[in-house]
Amino acid sequence: MGDSDAMPDARTVNETVYARLRDHILAGGAAIGQRLDERELSKQLGVSRTPVRDAISKLSADGIVDYRPHQGSFVRRLTVKEVKDLYIVRIELETLAVRLSMEKFGPGFLDTLSEIVDGTEAAMLASDLVEFARQDQRMHALFVDAADNSALADSLGRIENLIQMARNLANQRPGLPEATDVQRHALLDAFRQGDTERAVAAMRSHIESVSAAIVAELESRTTHVLNPVV
Repeated sequence: MGDSDAMPDARTVNETVYARLRDHILAGGAAIGQRLDERELSKQLGVSRTPVRDAISKLSADGIVDYRPHQGSFVRRLTVKEVKDLYIVRIELETLAVRLSMEKFGPGFLDTLSEIVDGTEAAMLASDLVEFARQDQRMHALFVDAADNSALADSLGRIENLIQMARNLANQRPGLPEATDVQRHALLDAFRQGDTERAVAAMRSHIESVSAAIVAELESRTTHVLNPVV
């Protein structure tokens, strides 16, 4: 997670530790279900255990970390049902974002979308999953920005952490990057042609593919439930 020389002064230590630990987990740097060792994290970050403990507490409130009495804090595990529930909502919100974007997108939108599609494809060909995920997040954010609807943005924002954690699982499934590359090109073509229904169908197909990949990844593990009752 970087060296301690980059740490800011004491006034912003707590916020910085929280942001770095959050980004580390959401990027897949800590495995799902992994126990978070305060002592080890404080060494890695070059700070005392107090800001680490504060950060973990905030991450627990965010739904990223699970606290288990007498055991410690762990990167949250999701059940198959939780993923399915999450993606039912995500499909409806993001297809709405596509519809609104088609009505409102301004100059530069198509150029940016084209750049993102090219960037995602290049990352896929280079087997760079970190960049692949970053470009995919840019695409979804582009639609939300173009939709220009604060209620929609707030709704997606509330589930964004879980989406990122789940998406890290999806990217591990063979064939998913190639399938979603086709869907992104279909989205771009639909926007170029002004075809709302085709764009919505492409986004729905894209998110359904990701959801199916996450569920398949969960079910391929030793148990269907990532967060067993203990």
